[in-house]
Amino acid sequence: MKRRAVQWAAVALAGLLESAGAATVRWPIATDTYLDSRTENQTLNYGAANTLKALINNNVTGDGSVCRALFTLPAELWNYSPTSLVSVTAWFYVWQDNTGDRHVTLFPLARTFVEGTQNGGAADGATWLTYDGAHAWLQAGGDFLTNFPAAGVKEEILDEGMHDRFFSFDLMPLLTNETAREALRQNGALLRIDEQPIPTNGLPRAPFTSSDDPGYTAEYKPHLRVEVAPPEPEIGGPTMNGGTVTLPIGQLTPGITNTVERSYDLAAANWTSIAVFVTGGNATNWSLPLSPSNRVFYRVTTR
Repeated sequence: MKRRAVQWAAVALAGLLESAGAATVRWPIATDTYLDSRTENQTLNYGAANTLKALINNNVTGDGSVCRALFTLPAELWNYSPTSLVSVTAWFYVWQDNTGDRHVTLFPLARTFVEGTQNGGAADGATWLTYDGAHAWLQAGGDFLTNFPAAGVKEEILDEGMHDRFFSFDLMPLLTNETAREALRQNGALLRIDEQPIPTNGLPRAPFTSSDDPGYTAEYKPHLRVEVAPPEPEIGGPTMNGGTVTLPIGQLTPGITNTVERSYDLAAANWTSIAVFVTGGNATNWSLPLSPSNRVFYRVTTR
């Protein structure tokens, strides 16, 4: 809490500011695709596919091919500094989890990619060999930062008959690292199942629902759940014009509800709400009639 007392004419104005917890929002992950290393699929694009495959084939036939998913993070995330974020988690739903004892790990990408518009068609976007259908990755299968992994958490099974669940990825450790944050911001991320050792049988896989699947509602498509801690507002020095006093209020968070309260004695039970507002920007000027009291306190609480 901050307190600032200022003198103006015969009135002492004090601004008390409080932040009342974090706000949780959900943003969709709208740009996604996957890459397939199987020989006949290496030049195909899957930008319009209904799934984001992270899998590895067995080596019974000498295949051992893999699929890796790519996605970019919502633009809204970058409006917030790491210090204003309480938690950032990426969520992916799989209708039937067949990963077994293998894990899925997220890595920041080292370069941008083009999603493409195909579902296993001629490349106009990323493939196993190229990041845009024409230009080669430095390393086939996607260029990513191996030293910044985010381990996937297998959430509880939702329906035993389907064996479906969400996988969640905590992004906060990456967002608080300058290198990883910038890679995520510019390029996006890659999801990879444990690819070693190659299985002798079976098909360990996580066919995540993609943003393009029309059969699922938004909560089952890839998304971020973000808990934002609004910064503590700041009350600046007041100005007076006749019988009106104006308080400049800064460090506001767009879209967050603010309540202005008044007290004459600072007693906990004697605060009265006198205005509620939401701004589209990070500052506003708030005016009210000059109080007849010689001493009055105002505070702004954010919700």
